[in-house]
Amino acid sequence: MYDTIGVRLNVSPSLAGNPAWQKVRTTLDPATGELHTRHIYNAVGHPQLTLLDGAELHIERSLPKALYGTNSRELAQRDVPEAINQLDGEVSKILRVDLPSVAELVPYRADYCENRQLPDEVAVRRLIRQAREVVFPRKGRPVVGQSGTSIAWPSKSMSFKLYGKFEESQEPGTEGIVRAESTVRHLGTFRDLLHAGRDTPIKLLDVLTPDVRTSVLSRFGDLAERFQMTQREMSNVSFASELLDYFPTSRVATLIGFCVLWQLSGSPSAVQVGRGEKRVLGYSRASVYRQLGDLRRFRKHLIEKGYESERLSDSSNRHEQGLDEVEELADRIARLREYLPAA
Repeated sequence: MYDTIGVRLNVSPSLAGNPAWQKVRTTLDPATGELHTRHIYNAVGHPQLTLLDGAELHIERSLPKALYGTNSRELAQRDVPEAINQLDGEVSKILRVDLPSVAELVPYRADYCENRQLPDEVAVRRLIRQAREVVFPRKGRPVVGQSGTSIAWPSKSMSFKLYGKFEESQEPGTEGIVRAESTVRHLGTFRDLLHAGRDTPIKLLDVLTPDVRTSVLSRFGDLAERFQMTQREMSNVSFASELLDYFPTSRVATLIGFCVLWQLSGSPSAVQVGRGEKRVLGYSRASVYRQLGDLRRFRKHLIEKGYESERLSDSSNRHEQGLDEVEELADRIARLREYLPAA
């Protein structure tokens, strides 16, 4: 529901002499010639504290990590006060000074999120690929992560990303979890969300509410619902059986090798591979065409048997769409190497 928050507070210059600071950075503003200092405390498993010019303290912390020790678990609304109390205790232990609760401080950042459980990591990659077609107003096309399990629409005031929790955290039990997350920054953005005037005081608790969270996430729609394919799930055993029934054993082995090398080549899109813009390790362009053709035929076979439905797409280029559809199949075939006997 919520993840990292950021708040700020005007403090006494004497805080700059606190022994807790791990490092001090000084920068020169080329426009004014002024020097600015940052006192920084940033340790794993603790809040990130920054003192700007000895006068303004910034506090950032993942609330679920403060309370649960992990941010893979969603922070329930009822647990927000307890998470804040935990964070207050952490800040007090580090700085050893009396400060107001972060609940009462001015927010400059808040992450709003929602987890959705998909069948497996293949489904996560499929969702991320399908989301590449989405263009949000004033945000343009997304930035796709190298892992193939994250995609983001950056913005200075309100960004949005969709990513697989397992690839990000490597925590057991997070396989197949995709997270939709929006990061809201700047006090002015929070004022707009709350329809508050310029002089209206705003504190952290004002923006950690179900109404604000819904208002933020609804701006990006339910991508997980929009792109989730209706399908009759296949186990790995039945999937392999279908593959072996459709192709000779030698051809199946060739396809598995191709799909694994596709992943090792950085998982370029099928369109890039088909056009020759990206190479698959060890394969000529003619060989690539043959593999893609076999994948498309096998996908059509699965659709006819009711295992898969056509993916939702706004693309008007049917040739490119046809190539793009084989990517999820290639991921699934590559995973079959886990069930091959060791050499």
